Amino acid sequence: MTDQQKIIAVICGGALFWYAMRGDGRRRDEVPMPPQDAPSFSEVFASNPDSEEAKRHAQRLGDMCWEIANKIEYDAKKNGGSRFKSDDQIQDFRVQVRDYLEEGGSYGELYPKLGPTMQTFFDARVGDRTEDLTDKRRQDWVSAFRGVGAALLNTSEGM
Repeated sequence: MTDQQKIIAVICGGALFWYAMRGDGRRRDEVPMPPQDAPSFSEVFASNPDSEEAKRHAQRLGDMCWEIANKIEYDAKKNGGSRFKSDDQIQDFRVQVRDYLEEGGSYGELYPKLGPTMQTFFDARVGDRTEDLTDKRRQDWVSAFRGVGAALLNTSEGM
């Protein structure tokens, strides 16, 4: 390996490390505490007789919510909010991410209480109206996704 190849390998390794640790800085093994008003998902996932599968699903959904919050923040910081200008665009993004995550399946079908449980929390945090995004409203969405994400991650840890 030439010196140039070694330098490129070190830069690539550093970039991968930075990518893995960027965003909220949360390592995969750190589980954030949910806010006090976050929903409990224990009953939701208890409906699956395969507890290991339910644990994986809760983990994946928690990570998804956390990453959506990161992307909303990233858009505001790096793009001046050009990607997300309204509640509808955030909802559309969430649906697209969920569709890719579920790969044609539906956690909503597996866990009938999941959607209503999440919706109640989102309605309490951001309401059920559609608006253009202000800085405060954008932060409300970030807080809501992180709150649900933390609750899901804590549920997966407790299974």
